[in-house]
Amino acid sequence: MLSACGGGASLGDDQTSGGALGGGTTGTTTGGSSGGTTGGTTPGAPAILEVASAQDQILADGTSSALLTATLSDTQGVAISGESLSFTTNAGTLTAASGTTNAAGQVQVRLRAGTTAVRATVVVRHPSTGLSATIPVPFVAAPVARLTLTATPTTLAPGATASVVLQALDANGNPVEGEPLALDTTVNNSGGRFEQLQLVTDANGFATARYFAGTTVGADTLRARAAAGTGALAPTQTLNIQQGAAQVGSLALQAAASQIVANGSSEVAIRATVRDLSNTLMTGQSVSFTVTGGQFSTGTGAPSANVSATTNSSGIAEVRLRSATVAQTVTVSASTAGF
Repeated sequence: MLSACGGGASLGDDQTSGGALGGGTTGTTTGGSSGGTTGGTTPGAPAILEVASAQDQILADGTSSALLTATLSDTQGVAISGESLSFTTNAGTLTAASGTTNAAGQVQVRLRAGTTAVRATVVVRHPSTGLSATIPVPFVAAPVARLTLTATPTTLAPGATASVVLQALDANGNPVEGEPLALDTTVNNSGGRFEQLQLVTDANGFATARYFAGTTVGADTLRARAAAGTGALAPTQTLNIQQGAAQVGSLALQAAASQIVANGSSEVAIRATVRDLSNTLMTGQSVSFTVTGGQFSTGTGAPSANVSATTNSSGIAEVRLRSATVAQTVTVSASTAGF
């Protein structure tokens, strides 16, 4: 267990795209300058700036988009036309960076998603008064396109246990949450079995299981299936069940420090020590690590909440945990060969 501490324009037909999900959200800001007229009523100074999205979330597929509508009005809610509004976003792309409010006091733009699942934040500003409004638009993973299966160890003794880690990803490599997975064997010479046959992926697209080897020497081929369950959605891995294979007897987990600064960059070493049944340190044993907050550094790759490492000559597999930017207590777990 670790704790982290704090250290107008309307859109044309060519500006639309599909694939959006969900309902709508709204952001509002009030403040104080002058504007146009609408419907024969002379509005007061701009005081209210609102922005709404026609979709709560959109697919991170590079094409899906959300329609955003910004509305400028006075304190009585009377629309103000002829005023310039600007739009910025920290993710995805906008069809326009600015526009002039129409007779309804509105400017519409579209936010097109990128290919990374992330929470986009769009800010609308009225430069003349400093009014601004903000709205979040999550980009979520598309349907599962690939499933990975990793079982360790790949060689084990009769009756021993293997750890099985699965991950569901969309076509752009984003983890898919809540994906139902099914496990079975295409070859089962040892008479082994899975601890459970039905799993559901977590927020990072992962699911874990254990496979118990049978008592007969031979090869067992494990399979996982998602959605249609063919091709990239039905990976397999073969385990060799043989006499004399080393068996894991214990797994000990230790952190180099009990807390780190919640600044998004501080790191701490996490070490797992693996021993066999005779208490001998095991070399070359793959260990899987997961964390409930923050992420593990992965060297050249993007940080991840799930990583693996192999034990060295001292029987130690080491990873580095990077803090989040929110103070919180996190839990790190490690597993190997069913431990």
